[in-house]
Amino acid sequence: MSKSPDSAAGPGGPQPGPLVPGRVDWAALFRRTTPEGALQEIATRLGDGPEARSALEAWRAARLEMERDQSVLEIRTRELALLQDLGRTATEATTPGDLFRRAAHLLHRGVGADAVVTVRAFEAAPRVEAFVARPIARAHLEAIAVRACEAAGCRLEAMPDIEIDLLDGFDDSRRTRAHLRSDDLEVLPIPRKGKRVASLGVLLPKRDEASLRVVYGAINQLALHLDRILTVREAEQDRFRSIVDSMSQAVFLMDPGLRVLQANPAASRMLEELDRGRRDSDAMASVGDLDVRALAARVLRGSGTLEEGEARLHDGRILTVTLSAVTGPDSTIEGVVLVIADVTERRRLQEQLARTEKLSSLGQMISGIAHELNNPLASVLGYSQLVRAASRDAQLNRRLAVIHDEARRCQRIVRDLLSFARRHEPERKPLSLNEVTSSVLRLVGYQLRVDNIEVSTEFDPDLPPILGDSHELQQGILNLVTNAQHAIREAGRSGAIRFTTGRLRDGGVTLAVADDGPGIPEQHLSKIFDPFFTTKKAGSGTGLGLSIVYGIITSHGGTIELASPPGGGARFTITLPCGAREQTVAGAQRTAEVSTPSRRGTILVVDDEESVAQLISEALAADGHRVVECNHIPEALHSVSRESFDVVLVDLRMPGMDAEAFRAEIERRRPGLGKRVLLITGDTVSSEPEELARRMQLRVLHKPFDIDDLREAVRDALG
Repeated sequence: MSKSPDSAAGPGGPQPGPLVPGRVDWAALFRRTTPEGALQEIATRLGDGPEARSALEAWRAARLEMERDQSVLEIRTRELALLQDLGRTATEATTPGDLFRRAAHLLHRGVGADAVVTVRAFEAAPRVEAFVARPIARAHLEAIAVRACEAAGCRLEAMPDIEIDLLDGFDDSRRTRAHLRSDDLEVLPIPRKGKRVASLGVLLPKRDEASLRVVYGAINQLALHLDRILTVREAEQDRFRSIVDSMSQAVFLMDPGLRVLQANPAASRMLEELDRGRRDSDAMASVGDLDVRALAARVLRGSGTLEEGEARLHDGRILTVTLSAVTGPDSTIEGVVLVIADVTERRRLQEQLARTEKLSSLGQMISGIAHELNNPLASVLGYSQLVRAASRDAQLNRRLAVIHDEARRCQRIVRDLLSFARRHEPERKPLSLNEVTSSVLRLVGYQLRVDNIEVSTEFDPDLPPILGDSHELQQGILNLVTNAQHAIREAGRSGAIRFTTGRLRDGGVTLAVADDGPGIPEQHLSKIFDPFFTTKKAGSGTGLGLSIVYGIITSHGGTIELASPPGGGARFTITLPCGAREQTVAGAQRTAEVSTPSRRGTILVVDDEESVAQLISEALAADGHRVVECNHIPEALHSVSRESFDVVLVDLRMPGMDAEAFRAEIERRRPGLGKRVLLITGDTVSSEPEELARRMQLRVLHKPFDIDDLREAVRDALG
């Protein structure tokens, strides 16, 4: 059965004459966009005959219909885009005036409106605004305003003033529009809750169907967003009074003579405190030591919309006082609003924050200095060990022992400083309570001696390890020491603090911190661990120190008790559970020397600190290793390419290439060597070295390191 070509023309297409079935590919024909292309398609299929002419006519009719549909689609698309723009910009409007101004600019840009007149009937007095894009006779604007007021439902005895604003692209060179035809004007009301509350009048250059669709769409958008804005305004007005009444600040509404007209509850209470003898009719001339009249005079003169001052009361409190003008509809100043806030506590916290920031900056500076000390300390410690091991002079060895011990002391001080200066993630591991307490005493020992405070310790040498966070426990013990130090210092005399550790029958451990200060009154004993409770003078403490200690100890599963006998002194007793039995305490010093490795190898040492590189080379060479020393990355890579190495020691931060990139490069040049790399770092401030070592599955040595630790690391790397 043959297929009719009419169906191939598509809906709405022309009705061509009879054609030979299958001779024309109608889909391919209608994809042609030019007569030449259509003729080529038809000639290819049908040649030049009646059928070809019929097919060409069908193509022309279809193209005309498609172009007409495309034109309509483009117009509708532009209209939709314009209304979408209006919707987006209307969403940003927060006031009715801003909403109408945005709509006027979009209508001018979208449909070429010469003028847009808006009427707001919901205001206390109707308000008329005209947005113009070209000169328009005043009489025409008034005529449009009259119709717009009628559409908004305004009952006017007299026409309100018209506020005129110029639209973007206002062209004053155009001829004044002298004729106003009703056909060019569209005035529509804007409803809200079933009532007309506003209106919009649009003067169009041409009143056509497309322009009217845009105007009606704009009315829908304006009605929606005007309702949103007015709903928010009404809710704010309803909430304003309750908000003001709930404010902790004192808010006064006063007339130009500074007589109080209204006051919220906080202001009423403050009035009683400021001047109990003042009558309600009296002016508020001052607040504390602040002259309010001088501030109010500047506000009332209109020299500034806001004036601020600070007042101090006889009891030491600090108040901020703010005055602002209250203006009427005609912009005249009708009074002032006075807001008073008590900022005493805020000032104290600001001062405390400033001190904290200074301490933080000091901590960063100390961290940097300690970091720089690690390299020379590594050389001093290492060479004192090497020389002492090689010397048989007893007197020289004694002197070297002093050098070594004092360098160790510097190392401990640096380590303790950094443990307080750097941030730490909570980490529970076996540790010695004796060592934690000793590290705190090393930090504060000098200051205690300056304050004539004698420190004595009685540590149990067989104290079992506990499982805890050394940094948290250091902070807790430091708070106890600081608390005792302040108590003794405030007593104005010398004193003593005693530290005692021991083990309990149930397997736990105990630490007692006792001082001979003035003690704590009995009525305060039950509140001493409460946050913000302090017996110090105002501004001398936050009341958080002992509460922090309590939190640290309880988080470790322990307890803390206070005893303060009537004769004076205070004794804090901490009990903590043991960690794991017979565990080796992390950080304990080695008692046995590392044996000389049985296997010797070729080792590459890469460190830009020449003294450290030389120390490592000499120490490893003394063990029989062959050592190649490099101070620069290119030199080290050249050595790797030239010869084979058993172990590579590299500083974590070498100029030109970091350790991770260096390891990848030597692995590329010598497969397998990347697994036998030891990292060396003087960075004891950040946790980056440990994280990098874990990621690379390598061991890291921190400067200043012990020579025995170095030997052990090399021995392990050699297998």
